[in-house]
Amino acid sequence: MMHGLLDQFKGMWSGNPSELKASTDHIQLKTDTKPVYSAPYRAAPHRHQEVEKQAQRMVDLGVIKNLGAECSFPVAVVPKPGGHIRFFVDRSRLNERTVKDVYPIPRMEFCLDSLGAATVFSNPDCNAGY
Repeated sequence: MMHGLLDQFKGMWSGNPSELKASTDHIQLKTDTKPVYSAPYRAAPHRHQEVEKQAQRMVDLGVIKNLGAECSFPVAVVPKPGGHIRFFVDRSRLNERTVKDVYPIPRMEFCLDSLGAATVFSNPDCNAGY
């Protein structure tokens, strides 16, 4: 059973990120909010080259698109233990301008309790966690 499930979703850990069309979301901004433009963070030349390479890879795979939007957010680079880097988009300035969701995230204790007597757990990265 487990092998069939893993085989069915093998694209999730193929090493290539891809678009996930699970749900749509709408970000509601506070009244009179202007577009956010943040300058890029400084980075060492080799880190900057890696960020450019990874961003181009995601463009080529169709995960991200250059839409020429009014907003921009800096990319933060974090080294991983294996020598690779993980980068993520710092949207903290956007979060400051966002109307907070009235539905809180469930408490971790409730999530763990819902697992019941399960004995097999997995924490897949799903190709980068985007």
